[in-house]
Amino acid sequence: MPTYMSLRPYPSYKDLAESSARLDATVVPLGIVKRMLTYVFAVPGQGIVAASCYEAPDVNAMVEMAKVAGLPEGMVRTILLDRQEGAGVHGPKSHRTYVVNRGKVCSQKDLEKISERSLAAEDQLTDELKRMETWMYDDDDQVGMLSIYQSKSTKAIRHHAELADLPIVDVFEARIAS
Repeated sequence: MPTYMSLRPYPSYKDLAESSARLDATVVPLGIVKRMLTYVFAVPGQGIVAASCYEAPDVNAMVEMAKVAGLPEGMVRTILLDRQEGAGVHGPKSHRTYVVNRGKVCSQKDLEKISERSLAAEDQLTDELKRMETWMYDDDDQVGMLSIYQSKSTKAIRHHAELADLPIVDVFEARIAS
């Protein structure tokens, strides 16, 4: 079954909680969409964002789920999910969870090279950070990327990006919602 990501904005944590309750009441009865994981983070000046990963038969099922649950409009994209062991599990107390928006990273043909550079950089920073998962999606002729890390600091994430020659558009401290 294809995997999708959705990014949906909320004005407050209260609105997010109400929407999440409606979603939980909707997803199971529909029986066609499975929510895998949600990361929640604040965007200064814009509110709260829920970045969720789903399995669904097609984008129409995602649209129907959002409509039935009364979710706010958001971005929905088909993704290639690269999930590491321990994704969605809180790591050491010294580490926090971060969502890294890399924006458009590379062409589809260069994806393997990017992955190799990222893994090599991560190996150099084993005590500092661990990549939990990466959501890759087509954005025009480029691959867009959201990466989720557990790390001691944003400094370690930026150091990893520098070592791997990867862009960073934004870094947000997040919490694992489900």
